Amino acid sequence: VNGYPAKFIHMQGDASSKGYAIVFGDTTFSTMIMAAYPVTDENTGKEIVKSLNTIWYDKNKKIDPFETANFSLNDKESKFKFFQYNANLYIYTVGGLDNKDNRDEPFIIVSQLPKDNTMTSKSIADAMIAKAQQYGLTNPDVRNISTEKINGYDTYQAEVFGQMQGKSSVIYQCVTTKGDK
Repeated sequence: VNGYPAKFIHMQGDASSKGYAIVFGDTTFSTMIMAAYPVTDENTGKEIVKSLNTIWYDKNKKIDPFETANFSLNDKESKFKFFQYNANLYIYTVGGLDNKDNRDEPFIIVSQLPKDNTMTSKSIADAMIAKAQQYGLTNPDVRNISTEKINGYDTYQAEVFGQMQGKSSVIYQCVTTKGDK
């Protein structure tokens, strides 16, 4: 793909759909593109292949992670500075420094999620706690719940006390919703 080694996969996971996947890259990056279509629509399958054959990747292009952000966060008055964008997560650390070797350092994660009409801010917060439990949070105790508006947007805010890897920790949650985001 665009001069990079690649794997091209045509697959069928269930009786109703087929899909394509391309994984390509080199020793400095890898990219995966996936597409799916109904098993009965071979024309769409052909159009997907045609589209996949136009992929172009420019390693030198500087990506602005905030170009598609649905939020703005002014970190000028905070000790937390933007550190990294990774898989739809905007990560802020003290001083914007890499702290992954020090698990006791605080950090902020901002994530954008699509929202449907059945989801409430609280249900999103509950799902976040459930996900944190999959990553080691035990004995979550939700306290200090607030639903005040921030900059005119509905929010659900809470403090989640628990343990991570045997150490006491606190997760501050703030779910802000606007329309379908």
